[in-house]
Amino acid sequence: MPGLRRPAAPDAGATTSNADAGDADADADADADCEVWEIKLNLPSSIPIGQRAAMCDAGLVQKEIRLRIAQADDALDELRRILRTIATLERHQRTQTAGAGVAANTRMQGMVAKHRARRDRLADRYRGARDALFSLQPTGGSWHSRMKDLKKEHCRPPRKVDGEGEGRVEMSWIWTT
Repeated sequence: MPGLRRPAAPDAGATTSNADAGDADADADADADCEVWEIKLNLPSSIPIGQRAAMCDAGLVQKEIRLRIAQADDALDELRRILRTIATLERHQRTQTAGAGVAANTRMQGMVAKHRARRDRLADRYRGARDALFSLQPTGGSWHSRMKDLKKEHCRPPRKVDGEGEGRVEMSWIWTT
């Protein structure tokens, strides 16, 4: 894999034996049997900090930091979009399909449930990217101030504040970042 170096063994020679070539073929065959999304990438965030310097090229950590920041930003953008969609579907369900019959209500509930499952997957994607960033850069990153811990109660659309005037809404941090 480009970017990762195998640690040099003290007795490693320039030649490889036929047994080593057979092991490489077995590894290639094992990789061919699995799906693409099941292949472990061994990015620097998954390597312990003590071994990272010996196993990774110098710029690979910075490249993964940029990748994870982009991944977290994309997940937040998609999360905001799906939350707006869920709010619209729920409003439509309350006003248009309430009392319209079992089939219409069942269909609408299925659509809302599908979008909620997507919301949960996007939140998990954001959490994974943020955890990888903390593994790579525990302190001092420019992303620390805007990428906060995402809890379940943060994954909601803006809502009206009770008792306040018109136009007052309560927003989670994901809408202001």
